[in-house]
Amino acid sequence: MEKKLSLKKLTETIRSLATNRGRMVILIGAIVAVVLLCVILSGLLLIQFTPNYPASGENPPQVAPISQTNSTVPSQVVPNYQTSSTNSTSSTSRTISNVGSLKTIGIGAYWDENLTNRVNGINWGTLEPGDQKSFSINLHNEGNSAVTLSESTSNWNPSAAATYLTLSWDYNGQTIEADKNLQVTLTLSVSANITGITNFSFDIIVVGTG
Repeated sequence: MEKKLSLKKLTETIRSLATNRGRMVILIGAIVAVVLLCVILSGLLLIQFTPNYPASGENPPQVAPISQTNSTVPSQVVPNYQTSSTNSTSSTSRTISNVGSLKTIGIGAYWDENLTNRVNGINWGTLEPGDQKSFSINLHNEGNSAVTLSESTSNWNPSAAATYLTLSWDYNGQTIEADKNLQVTLTLSVSANITGITNFSFDIIVVGTG
Protein backbone atom coordinates (compact mmCIF):
# COMPACT_ATOMS: atom_id res chain seq x y z
CA MET A 1 0.00 0.00 0.00
CA GLU A 2 2.82 2.36 0.84
CA LYS A 3 4.51 1.50 -2.46
CA LYS A 4 1.37 2.47 -4.38
CA LEU A 5 1.16 5.78 -2.58
CA SER A 6 4.82 6.50 -3.17
CA LEU A 7 4.48 5.67 -6.86
CA LYS A 8 1.47 7.90 -7.16
CA LYS A 9 3.26 10.75 -5.38
CA LEU A 10 6.27 10.31 -7.64
CA THR A 11 4.06 10.42 -10.70
CA GLU A 12 2.37 13.60 -9.57
CA THR A 13 5.74 15.18 -8.80
CA ILE A 14 7.02 14.31 -12.29
CA ARG A 15 3.90 15.75 -13.87
CA SER A 16 4.25 18.94 -11.83
CA LEU A 17 7.89 19.26 -12.85
CA ALA A 18 7.01 18.68 -16.50
CA THR A 19 4.29 21.31 -16.39
CA ASN A 20 6.58 23.83 -14.74
CA ARG A 21 9.35 23.00 -17.22
CA GLY A 22 6.98 23.59 -20.17
CA ARG A 23 6.07 26.94 -18.81
CA MET A 24 9.74 27.81 -18.39
CA VAL A 25 10.45 26.75 -21.98
CA ILE A 26 7.64 28.94 -23.29
CA LEU A 27 8.83 31.87 -21.20
CA ILE A 28 12.43 31.43 -22.34
CA GLY A 29 11.25 31.20 -25.97
CA ALA A 30 9.28 34.43 -25.63
CA ILE A 31 12.27 36.20 -24.11
CA VAL A 32 14.53 34.95 -26.93
CA ALA A 33 11.99 36.14 -29.54
CA VAL A 34 11.81 39.60 -27.97
CA VAL A 35 15.62 39.83 -27.90
CA LEU A 36 15.87 38.80 -31.54
CA LEU A 37 13.23 41.37 -32.54
CA CYS A 38 15.14 44.09 -30.69
CA VAL A 39 18.37 43.09 -32.44
CA ILE A 40 16.68 43.19 -35.86
CA LEU A 41 15.15 46.60 -35.21
CA SER A 42 18.49 47.95 -33.96
CA GLY A 43 20.21 46.69 -37.10
CA LEU A 44 17.66 48.42 -39.33
CA LEU A 45 18.06 51.68 -37.46
CA LEU A 46 21.84 51.43 -37.74
CA ILE A 47 21.62 50.85 -41.50
CA GLN A 48 19.30 53.84 -41.95
CA PHE A 49 21.38 56.34 -40.00
CA THR A 50 24.86 55.12 -40.90
CA PRO A 51 26.64 57.62 -43.28
CA ASN A 52 27.26 56.31 -46.77
CA TYR A 53 31.03 56.48 -46.78
CA PRO A 54 32.76 55.66 -50.08
CA ALA A 55 34.28 52.27 -50.44
CA SER A 56 37.98 51.81 -50.04
CA GLY A 57 39.92 53.28 -52.95
CA GLU A 58 37.11 55.64 -53.98
CA ASN A 59 37.51 59.38 -53.73
CA PRO A 60 34.85 61.07 -51.64
CA PRO A 61 32.64 63.56 -53.55
CA GLN A 62 34.12 67.02 -53.65
CA VAL A 63 32.06 69.96 -52.46
CA ALA A 64 32.92 73.15 -54.26
CA PRO A 65 33.68 75.93 -51.78
CA ILE A 66 31.41 78.94 -51.85
CA SER A 67 33.52 81.93 -52.72
CA GLN A 68 32.32 85.43 -51.98
CA THR A 69 34.54 88.34 -52.72
CA ASN A 70 32.51 90.77 -50.66
CA SER A 71 29.37 90.92 -48.63
CA THR A 72 27.53 93.36 -50.86
CA VAL A 73 24.63 92.39 -53.12
CA PRO A 74 25.86 91.59 -56.67
CA SER A 75 25.20 94.33 -59.18
CA GLN A 76 22.28 93.92 -61.53
CA VAL A 77 22.66 93.96 -65.31
CA VAL A 78 20.86 97.03 -66.65
CA PRO A 79 19.64 97.00 -70.29
CA ASN A 80 21.53 99.40 -72.49
CA TYR A 81 18.73 101.78 -73.41
CA GLN A 82 19.59 104.55 -75.81
CA THR A 83 18.81 107.83 -74.17
CA SER A 84 19.07 109.92 -77.29
CA SER A 85 20.01 109.59 -80.92
CA THR A 86 18.95 111.03 -84.23
CA ASN A 87 17.05 107.89 -85.24
CA SER A 88 15.28 107.41 -81.92
CA THR A 89 14.21 111.04 -81.88
CA SER A 90 12.71 110.92 -85.35
CA SER A 91 10.89 107.65 -84.68
CA THR A 92 9.30 108.67 -81.38
CA SER A 93 8.63 112.40 -81.73
CA ARG A 94 5.19 113.50 -82.78
CA THR A 95 4.41 116.37 -85.07
CA ILE A 96 1.29 118.25 -84.00
CA SER A 97 -0.01 120.60 -86.62
CA ASN A 98 -1.86 123.85 -86.41
CA VAL A 99 -4.69 124.86 -88.69
CA GLY A 100 -3.26 125.80 -92.08
CA SER A 101 -5.14 128.43 -94.06
CA LEU A 102 -6.44 127.84 -97.57
CA LYS A 103 -6.49 130.80 -99.95
CA THR A 104 -8.11 130.73 -103.39
CA ILE A 105 -7.99 133.16 -106.29
CA GLY A 106 -10.70 133.10 -108.97
CA ILE A 107 -12.38 130.00 -107.51
CA GLY A 108 -14.19 128.95 -104.34
CA ALA A 109 -13.32 126.01 -102.08
CA TYR A 110 -16.03 124.08 -100.22
CA TRP A 111 -16.28 120.95 -98.09
CA ASP A 112 -19.59 119.85 -99.66
CA GLU A 113 -20.87 119.54 -103.22
CA ASN A 114 -23.77 121.85 -102.44
CA LEU A 115 -21.28 124.70 -101.87
CA THR A 116 -22.64 125.64 -98.46
CA ASN A 117 -19.61 125.02 -96.21
CA ARG A 118 -16.62 127.06 -97.36
CA VAL A 119 -13.06 125.85 -96.65
CA ASN A 120 -11.01 128.51 -94.89
CA GLY A 121 -8.36 126.28 -93.39
CA ILE A 122 -7.34 122.65 -92.91
CA ASN A 123 -6.51 121.14 -89.55
CA TRP A 124 -4.17 118.26 -90.27
CA GLY A 125 -4.49 116.94 -86.72
CA THR A 126 -1.75 114.84 -85.12
CA LEU A 127 0.87 113.45 -87.46
CA GLU A 128 3.79 111.12 -86.85
CA PRO A 129 6.96 110.49 -88.88
CA GLY A 130 6.13 108.72 -92.14
CA ASP A 131 2.41 109.58 -91.95
CA GLN A 132 0.16 110.78 -94.76
CA LYS A 133 -3.17 112.52 -94.30
CA SER A 134 -5.65 113.56 -97.00
CA PHE A 135 -8.69 115.83 -97.28
CA SER A 136 -11.07 116.14 -100.24
CA ILE A 137 -12.51 119.55 -101.13
CA ASN A 138 -14.75 120.87 -103.90
CA LEU A 139 -13.37 123.69 -106.08
CA HIS A 140 -15.97 125.85 -107.82
CA ASN A 141 -15.30 128.05 -110.83
CA GLU A 142 -16.94 131.30 -109.81
CA GLY A 143 -15.88 133.21 -112.96
CA ASN A 144 -17.41 133.53 -116.41
CA SER A 145 -14.86 131.48 -118.33
CA ALA A 146 -13.17 128.13 -118.04
CA VAL A 147 -10.09 127.95 -115.82
CA THR A 148 -7.22 125.62 -115.00
CA LEU A 149 -5.79 125.32 -111.53
CA SER A 150 -2.43 125.69 -109.87
CA GLU A 151 -1.40 125.07 -106.26
CA SER A 152 1.44 126.36 -104.07
CA THR A 153 2.38 126.76 -100.41
CA SER A 154 3.86 129.70 -98.45
CA ASN A 155 4.46 131.10 -94.97
CA TRP A 156 5.84 127.91 -93.44
CA ASN A 157 6.23 128.24 -89.68
CA PRO A 158 8.80 127.17 -88.71
CA SER A 159 10.55 127.45 -92.04
CA ALA A 160 12.33 124.09 -91.48
CA ALA A 161 8.93 122.37 -91.64
CA ALA A 162 8.95 122.78 -95.42
CA THR A 163 11.97 120.42 -95.53
CA TYR A 164 10.05 117.55 -93.95
CA LEU A 165 6.43 118.19 -95.02
CA THR A 166 5.17 117.89 -98.60
CA LEU A 167 1.73 118.87 -99.92
CA SER A 168 0.40 117.23 -103.11
CA TRP A 169 -2.96 116.83 -104.82
CA ASP A 170 -4.59 114.65 -107.47
CA TYR A 171 -5.44 117.44 -109.92
CA ASN A 172 -4.41 116.46 -113.47
CA GLY A 173 -4.70 119.81 -115.31
CA GLN A 174 -8.30 119.44 -116.43
CA THR A 175 -10.35 122.55 -117.25
CA ILE A 176 -13.19 123.68 -115.02
CA GLU A 177 -16.03 125.35 -116.92
CA ALA A 178 -17.73 128.41 -115.53
CA ASP A 179 -20.00 127.68 -112.55
CA LYS A 180 -18.81 124.05 -112.39
CA ASN A 181 -17.23 122.06 -109.58
CA LEU A 182 -14.24 119.76 -109.39
CA GLN A 183 -13.38 117.63 -106.37
CA VAL A 184 -9.68 117.35 -105.58
CA THR A 185 -7.82 115.60 -102.76
CA LEU A 186 -5.00 117.33 -100.88
CA THR A 187 -2.43 115.04 -99.23
CA LEU A 188 0.17 116.07 -96.66
CA SER A 189 3.15 113.70 -96.33
CA VAL A 190 5.53 113.69 -93.36
CA SER A 191 9.14 112.58 -93.83
CA ALA A 192 10.21 109.59 -91.72
CA ASN A 193 13.34 111.55 -90.78
CA ILE A 194 11.54 114.58 -89.40
CA THR A 195 13.17 116.00 -86.28
CA GLY A 196 12.86 119.15 -84.20
CA ILE A 197 9.32 120.00 -85.39
CA THR A 198 6.60 119.90 -82.75
CA ASN A 199 4.00 122.08 -84.48
CA PHE A 200 3.70 123.89 -87.76
CA SER A 201 1.47 125.98 -89.99
CA PHE A 202 1.50 127.05 -93.62
CA ASP A 203 -0.74 128.60 -96.27
CA ILE A 204 -2.19 126.72 -99.23
CA ILE A 205 -2.85 128.84 -102.30
CA VAL A 206 -5.06 127.58 -105.16
CA VAL A 207 -5.36 129.80 -108.24
CA GLY A 208 -7.82 129.48 -111.14
CA THR A 209 -6.42 130.84 -114.39
CA GLY A 210 -8.53 131.29 -117.53
